Amino acid sequence: MKKITDCDQEIEKFLKLYQAQMDTNEENLVRYKRKKNSRSKNAPVIDIELYAFSVWGVNVFDIPGLKDTAVMQLIGELGHDFTEKFETAEKFSSWCNLVPNNKISGGKLLSSRIMKKKNIVGQIFRTAASPMARDKSEMGYYYRRMRAKSGALQANVATAHKIAKIFYTMVKTKHTYDSSKVGLVEKEITEKKIAKLERALARLRNVS
Repeated sequence: MKKITDCDQEIEKFLKLYQAQMDTNEENLVRYKRKKNSRSKNAPVIDIELYAFSVWGVNVFDIPGLKDTAVMQLIGELGHDFTEKFETAEKFSSWCNLVPNNKISGGKLLSSRIMKKKNIVGQIFRTAASPMARDKSEMGYYYRRMRAKSGALQANVATAHKIAKIFYTMVKTKHTYDSSKVGLVEKEITEKKIAKLERALARLRNVS
C-alpha cells in the first residue's frame, strides 16, 4: 500500500509542475457529482479532476466512463495541446484506432473491422466504454443499441469512438458535456419504435 501511495505522490509532483504552466482559473471548475461509493478501490488518491481541469480547461469527468485512472492516463499520453495536432474529432478518433475499416462494394457494407494496430489512447477509451453496458445514461443506451445491432465488440468500439469524439470536442471548444449529443434520447427511440409497430400493424390490417 505504501508503494502505491509513494507512486501517487510522485505522479502528483509532475501534475503540479504541469499545472503551474497552465493559466486556467481552477475556481471555474464545476465538480462532477459522484455517486456514493463510485470511486474504485484502486483509484489514485489525487485530485485528478482538478488537475485535468487545469490542463484542459473543461471537466471531462462529466463524460460517462471517464474517471480517475483513465483521465490520469490521458493527461500523460496526450498533454494539454493534443487538439492542435488533429484538425477534427474524426481524425483524432482515427488516430486512436477507433474507426472501423469498412469494405464497401456496390453501396453495401461487406465487412467492418478495426485495424490490428496498438494505440494506448484508443485502448483507454475502449476500457472506459466497457462499463456502459450497464450504465443508465444516454451513453449506456447508445452502447446497448449498438450491441443489439452489431454485437458486443462493435458496441464497445462504437461507444469508445463516441467518447473519444466528445472528449476531443469538449477540450477543443471548452464546452461542457451535453448528453443530448450522444444520440437519440430514449424517449425519441421509444416513440420511433411505437410508430414503426403501428405502421406494421396498419399494413397487416390492410392485408386482412
